[in-house]
Amino acid sequence: MKNIIKLSIPLTFLVSLFFACSFKPFNKIQIKAQPTLEAPLGVREFSANSYLSKEKIQKILTDKTKDEKTKANTIKRIAVYDYIPKSEQDPNRKKQLRYLIHYSITDIDLNFDNYADVIGDTLSAEMEEQQISFVTPKIETSQTVHIPFSDINTGLLNAIEKGKNSLSIPHVSESSLTQVPANLLDIGFKGFQKLEFGENSSLIITVTRGVPSQDFYAVEKATLMNGSETVARWNGTAPTDPIRFNLSNKSLSPSATINLMVKSNKDESNIPIQVAYKLEGKIKKAEGITIDPIEVSIPEISFPLDIDKKFQSAKIAVGEAKMQAILPAAWKGIIPNIKRSIQQTDGLYFRDPGFTPSNTALSLTNQTVNKNPINVSATMQIVFNNATITETEPIPLQTEIKIEKFDSVSFKPEHNLEYKYKQKFSQDVQKWLTAIEFNKVIAEIEIQNGLPQGSGSENTIKTTAKSKAFNIPETTEEFPADKTTTKKIEGGKNLKIKFGRNPDIDFTVKIFPPGYDEVNKTITVYNISSGQELSFKGKVKIIFDWKTLTVDSGQTVKDSYPEDSTYIDLSEVSAILKKSHLKIHEIPAYFYIESPALKDKKVKPKVKIWANTTNSTGEKQKIIMASNNDPATADYVEKEVKEKSLPIPLADEKIPYTGEIPENAVKLKKEKDNNAWATFMDIINEYPESLKIYYEFDLGEIILNKEDIKLLLDKDRNTKLQADILIDVPVGFEVTEDSTLSFADIMDEKRTDIFGREQGSTSSTVDTISQYLHSVLLCAKVENTTGLASAFTLQAFDKDKKPIFDPKELMVGQASNEAQILFTGQELQKIKDTIPFIPEIVMKIPKGNYYIERDAKLKANLSIIANTDIDYTYDMTGSKEH
Repeated sequence: MKNIIKLSIPLTFLVSLFFACSFKPFNKIQIKAQPTLEAPLGVREFSANSYLSKEKIQKILTDKTKDEKTKANTIKRIAVYDYIPKSEQDPNRKKQLRYLIHYSITDIDLNFDNYADVIGDTLSAEMEEQQISFVTPKIETSQTVHIPFSDINTGLLNAIEKGKNSLSIPHVSESSLTQVPANLLDIGFKGFQKLEFGENSSLIITVTRGVPSQDFYAVEKATLMNGSETVARWNGTAPTDPIRFNLSNKSLSPSATINLMVKSNKDESNIPIQVAYKLEGKIKKAEGITIDPIEVSIPEISFPLDIDKKFQSAKIAVGEAKMQAILPAAWKGIIPNIKRSIQQTDGLYFRDPGFTPSNTALSLTNQTVNKNPINVSATMQIVFNNATITETEPIPLQTEIKIEKFDSVSFKPEHNLEYKYKQKFSQDVQKWLTAIEFNKVIAEIEIQNGLPQGSGSENTIKTTAKSKAFNIPETTEEFPADKTTTKKIEGGKNLKIKFGRNPDIDFTVKIFPPGYDEVNKTITVYNISSGQELSFKGKVKIIFDWKTLTVDSGQTVKDSYPEDSTYIDLSEVSAILKKSHLKIHEIPAYFYIESPALKDKKVKPKVKIWANTTNSTGEKQKIIMASNNDPATADYVEKEVKEKSLPIPLADEKIPYTGEIPENAVKLKKEKDNNAWATFMDIINEYPESLKIYYEFDLGEIILNKEDIKLLLDKDRNTKLQADILIDVPVGFEVTEDSTLSFADIMDEKRTDIFGREQGSTSSTVDTISQYLHSVLLCAKVENTTGLASAFTLQAFDKDKKPIFDPKELMVGQASNEAQILFTGQELQKIKDTIPFIPEIVMKIPKGNYYIERDAKLKANLSIIANTDIDYTYDMTGSKEH
C-alpha cells in the first residue's frame, strides 16, 4: 500500500506538468520492467485561421462600444470575410490567410417613396396585429334538476289535513263507556277516493271539548273501520294521549269510520267536541284526488356563461326561457304550473307575476344580459283534477335558456384603436440629405368592416387621420358595414421639409367603431345574431407625391468609427507585436462611394479621412486620405461617382469573397511622407493602445427630381447612395530582429501554478516527487506548417524572472521533426521549490518577412519517459493495480 501511494505522487506531477500546455493524457500509464515509466500525453494543435479568425477581428472592432444600440448598429454596418480574390496570380499569395473588412458608412435610399412605405407598413402592421375580432355570446343552455317525491308527498299530506272540525256527542253515561261513531267525511277528511300508505305512516286524531267546561270526559279506546274491516285500533287516554292509528302498508278511504269509546264523570247529552286529524308518513298511491293545488319549491339553478372575455353586455332581440316538468306516465289528472324568477347580478331580471303552465316560453326580449351567471329559481304548482299519483323516482324539471338574436352587443376590445407613428428621420438622412419638397401627401386608408348591416348606418365605422409633419389636418371618413372601403385623405400641398431641423415624422390614425364609448373604451354593435363572429381591421398606405430631393446642399458630413466616444482597443494586439518585434505588412484600404441616381449629376465628392491613436504618451492624429500636403488646411480628394462594381453589402459572411475592389475606389495612402500622414500599416506598426477613425464628406449641392428615381426604378436599378470603406488584410509581417513568441501569449492561456499552489504554500505531494524520479525525458513529434519558427524551447522563470533551468530546445527546423528534452533530478528539485511554477513553450522566429497561409497549423504529439525506482501500473481514472 505504501508503494502504491509513493508511485501515484510522481505520476501526478508528470501529468500536471504537461497539463500546463493543455495536453490531454491517456487513461493508463505502463511502467516497463527496467523500471521506466512511459506516458503518452496526446496531441495539441494550433490553427492560424482559428486563432486569427473573422470572429476575433470583428470582436476587436466592436467589443468596446458601450451603448448597446450603437453597438448593434455598428455590428450591422461591419462585416469580415475570408478574401480570396480571383485576380491574384501569385500561387503563394493565393494560399495566404487574408480577410476583407467592409464598413458601410452609409446605405441611404434616395427613393423617398420607400420612407412613405415604412410609415404605412408600420401603421398597417400594428393595425393587422391588433385586428379587432369578437364573437357574440352564444347562449343556448339547459340544466335539469330533480324534484324529490318526498316534497310532493309532504304537500299532499298537508293539503288533506284541514284542521279542527266540530261534532256533537248525543249522550254520555257516568256508569259506562259510551260508543261515539264518527265518519271521516264528517271530520273533513276528504279530497280523495283512496290513499295507500307505506311504512311508518299514521293517522293522528285529537279530540277536545267544543265549549270550555270543568266536566271531565276522556276517550279510552278507538277503532278505525273501513266498512266492516278493522283498519287499526288504539287504546289510551285522550286527550292526554293523541289517538294514533298505524296505517303502515294500509289503505284508507273517506267513507271509513272511527268508533270512539268515551268515559265521562256524569251523564250528559249533546256534548260539543272538536276533532282534528293529521297524516304522517308516506303515500304510496293516491286516487281520485281533488284537493286544492300544492306548491313545491325548486332549488336555484345557476348557468355560467362561456362567452368571449371581451363581452360586456347585450340587449336581447329574440330569446326565451322554458321550464318543463316531466311527469310519470302513471300519473293522471295532474297539471304542473310554474312561477319563475330569472336574474343576473346587474343584468337580466324577470319574475312571473303568477303561475303559468309548464313549458310555457318566457320571452326575454328587451332584457339586458351581461357576462355574469344567470340564476333561475321557481315554484311548481301541482293542480289535481280527479288525479291519480303513485310514489316515484325524483321528477325531472328541465330548464332551457336560448337567445337567438341581439338588438345590440357591447364589448371592450383588447387593443387601442389609435395607431401612431412617430419617428425621427435616420441619422443618415439627416447627414446626407438636405430637404424634400412635395406636391402633396396622401394617406390612403382601407377598412375591412366585417360588421353586419344594421338598420341604416348603425354599424358604420368612422376613421380619422392627421399628421403635423405633412400638414394633414384631422379628417374623418366613414366606412360602411359588411364591405371593404378605401378612402384618401390629402395634405402637404407644396410642403418642404428640411432634414437638418430634425423634425418628428408623425402620423396618427384613429378608428371609431359604432357606439364607441371613449370613456369606458367599449364598442356597441347592432342587429347581430348569437354566436356570430365579428371583426374589422384596416391598413394605411402613405403616398409621397414629391417634386425634388436635395442631397447634401453644401453641408459637410462628419462621423467616426466607432460611432460613440469609445476607441478600438488594440492594446493586446500591440503588446504581442511589440514584444516579438513584429511589423505588419501593408493593409490596403479603400474609400468608395456610388449611386446610379448621381451618375449623370457630375458629382465629385470631397473626402477626408484621418485616425486618432492613443498610447502611454497621449493622443496622435494621422491623416490617412486628403489632397493637400498641409494637414491643417487639407482639402478633400475628389473623384467622380460612378457605377459600383462591388456588391455591397457583400454575400454571406460564411462564404469566402472572391470579387475585386471597384475600379473607381480610392486607395487610402499617404500624400506626403511626414509624421502627419500615415497608412493603416504605419498606424498599427507604432503599436497604439487604441484607434479611432474619423471621416468627412462633401458631395456638393445635388437636386434630384422624382423622375430621376422613376427612371431607375423602371430599369430595375438601385436607388441608394452608398459609401463604404474596404480594408484588405493579408496576414503577414516582418520580424525586424530575431525574436520569440510565447504560446501562452497567442493562445490567451491563464498563467497559474500547474500544481494549483499559491505563493507561500507548501505541498507534501510535490515535496515527495524528487525522491522517486531520477530523470524525465519529453519526446515530441511536431508538424509545423506556419512558416515561422526555427526552434521551439521550453522555459520557466522564478518570481525574480530568473530561469529555473536552461531553455530546453524542443525542435529545430520546420515541417515534421522529432526531438527530446531531458529534465534531470536536480532540475526537478528546482521546479518543486518554485512557487508558482509556470512553464511556457516559446517559438524562436528569425529576422525576416513571413506570410501566414490559410491552412497553417502547428501540431505536436508528445509523450514522456520517466526513470523511477518502482515497477507499477497506474490507472489515470483513479483505480490502482499491480
